[in-house]
Amino acid sequence: PSEAVMVGDSLSYDIQGGINAGLAATFWVRSEDAASVSPSTGPQPTYTLNSILELEGLLLSGRAQNECISDQTEKAKGAQEVRTGE
Repeated sequence: PSEAVMVGDSLSYDIQGGINAGLAATFWVRSEDAASVSPSTGPQPTYTLNSILELEGLLLSGRAQNECISDQTEKAKGAQEVRTGE
């Protein structure tokens, strides 16, 4: 799970599922019907894309990978702090 991502168009099913599975990142692709929807409440995707065509560029740029690694490091640090009480 730490090296996998979820790409989907449903906040409640795809994005929440990716979060529940502990995946490295979630990419929410807004549908044309959801153009005005903002994930202000509910599951928070790591990235919001206006088109699936944006995904390749984001992944190839390394930006997503670097942010996912940073996020995983922060999650691990937080988990360690909880376990040790620090």
